[in-house]
Amino acid sequence: MSNYILYIEVLGTVAFALSGAMEGMKKNLDILGVLILGVVTATGGGVIRDLTIGINPPLTFRSGTNIYISLITSATIFILSFFNENVNKRTVNKIFERALIYSDAIGLGVFTITGMQIAYHINNNHSLILYIFVGLISGVGGGIIRDLLIDSVPYILNKHVYASASIVGGLFFHLFKKVNIIPEQISIPLCIVIIIAIRIVAYHKKWNLPKATVIIE
Repeated sequence: MSNYILYIEVLGTVAFALSGAMEGMKKNLDILGVLILGVVTATGGGVIRDLTIGINPPLTFRSGTNIYISLITSATIFILSFFNENVNKRTVNKIFERALIYSDAIGLGVFTITGMQIAYHINNNHSLILYIFVGLISGVGGGIIRDLLIDSVPYILNKHVYASASIVGGLFFHLFKKVNIIPEQISIPLCIVIIIAIRIVAYHKKWNLPKATVIIE
């Protein structure tokens, strides 16, 4: 993996670790719970991705860098909250909620595209479905584990436009790969921005996919 992708993954790791840690703080977990949520949110999707495409042991466990970054990030936000009364107050208002949404959106965009890029690097002759699935699970896998641990319905199932943003960005990235007229240094950040933009706009506009209105008993 190129240094370019590694640097982008660090950004995504920090963003997802913040998302997981803040969810833990909202649930009033202790420091261990916050650290665990930060780590699984930041690394869970990548582990599932690697097992899916045959990278064993997963890249996360080979160097441990992403785990260390997740722990440091989660511990930092916990300590700031624990020792700063003003930060604690913000954990229950809209500023905290928006910080969580933005960090989650960044992680979703980064890991969707870098996950697909890793899959393409290993073999670029698989079907579109595989690459989209790998990108999707990279982006949402950690969040699913996080939500299940705190007994919440996963974002992917009911929160605005979430998985859909990942799929749309992944389709654009696949198209750019096939057309091959845009260098990766442009297509990768462009598709990440597309996913982040869709996710954040959907949050502010309160867009949702259609839901069943009839309750079946």
